[in-house]
Amino acid sequence: MKIRFKPKNIFEQLLITHLAILLLSLIGIGGFTVFIIKDGSYDALKYYLTIEARGINFSFINKDFKSIDELSSKGFWILLYNKKSEVIYSSFGESKRKDIPVNFIENAKEVIKKSKPNSFSFYSKNDNLRWFLVSRPYITENNKTLGAIQIGLPLIIFEKNLENSFNLLIILGLFLSLITIFVIYFLSNWITDPIKLISSEAKKIARTRNINIRLPENRSDEIGELTKSFNRMIENLQEEKEFQKSLTTNASHELKTPIMAMCSAVEIMQSTNKQDSNWDYFFEIIVRQSHRMKELVEALLDMSLLESGRAEIKKTYFNIVEFVEETVKDIEIIAQKAQIDFSWYIESDCIIEADKVKLQRAVSNLLVNALKNTPTNGEILLSVSISSKNSEEKEIIFSVQDTGIGISKEEQQKIFQRFYRVDSARSRESGGSGLGLSITQQIVSLHGGRLTVESAVNKGSDFKIHLPIKEIEKKKYCLRKINC
Repeated sequence: MKIRFKPKNIFEQLLITHLAILLLSLIGIGGFTVFIIKDGSYDALKYYLTIEARGINFSFINKDFKSIDELSSKGFWILLYNKKSEVIYSSFGESKRKDIPVNFIENAKEVIKKSKPNSFSFYSKNDNLRWFLVSRPYITENNKTLGAIQIGLPLIIFEKNLENSFNLLIILGLFLSLITIFVIYFLSNWITDPIKLISSEAKKIARTRNINIRLPENRSDEIGELTKSFNRMIENLQEEKEFQKSLTTNASHELKTPIMAMCSAVEIMQSTNKQDSNWDYFFEIIVRQSHRMKELVEALLDMSLLESGRAEIKKTYFNIVEFVEETVKDIEIIAQKAQIDFSWYIESDCIIEADKVKLQRAVSNLLVNALKNTPTNGEILLSVSISSKNSEEKEIIFSVQDTGIGISKEEQQKIFQRFYRVDSARSRESGGSGLGLSITQQIVSLHGGRLTVESAVNKGSDFKIHLPIKEIEKKKYCLRKINC
């Protein structure tokens, strides 16, 4: 049966990862340190014994046996060989000369022969100790080799010091590890606490449906960015909730008026004779309010698609002249009935690429909006022009100018809001839903364009749709022969 530990959260994952890195680092650094210290310690011992051997060389030349005896009393093994590799001095006395290992004598012969120092370690059966010896030539002041000098030290003393150093290193490593573990634990908590808070608040929102919660934005790292994104998401949800609430309220209010008008008309028609002269009037009210409800429902559906991002742009190439001619057909009839002077012109014929149906809806909304806010004998002008920022960037501009009631500076910031009306009573009276400009702005944005307005109270308004376009060869796409 396999037992696998699976971290439950990011905190445990971070903690385990950091501890694993710490453990591997300790093993690697510890092993390397032990190797360096051990190797370096032997080199240091060799250097120390070599210096002592040089001092012994001078002591023998000067017959200073007192300093040699002092070294012997400290546990050093000192041997002096003549040129024939015979022991002529031993710090352990004459009685132990016979106990000198053969490899000592062989080593001395090699040193005398090559006149070069060397070192080696051995195990002594007599005292059950490991020794480390350094051999060097025994030379006179004239650099004449007279024999060899060997100086040794039992490794038990050296290894005891080395062991103490390793023990101290282990204690220091454990102490630093504990501090590091504490720091890792603290840092892991510091990193994951905001994530835990975000997770907790998200669960709380899902459980209580309360979207008034905000997280503290007190960090400038990636966690801080996540916190800001979470807060922006909650704000968007709150705006969406407010939008849904206002949409329901406004839609109910907008639908209530035509429904009440239709109900009242039906009740009156039920209580009167069909031959009554007012029947046609009430029947006309029902038809007009039915059309108004239909337009409102269609506007709400369009707004829902545009706001949700599900609306698709199906771009095609079409001739701008034919596009305008199709768009203004119904507008010209309505303007004629309302006794409004409507005219249009196109600066130059061209082919553009856009969603023809949606763009037609956007331009129609601006024209209908102008008709509703322009009094009898007023004027409306639709113009189409092309503006060139440079040789590569161009845009087509649809401008709808009217001589209507105009819009104040304060209200120009609000007119693109859903259900907003400059004059509520007048707009409802004329059948406006308050969604036309908002839908138009959404359509223009989907095309990568912008919608602007210039207006003054009692002087009229000028709405402009700016759409980016590419240079198109008219010979390839021209649909009718106008300046082709």
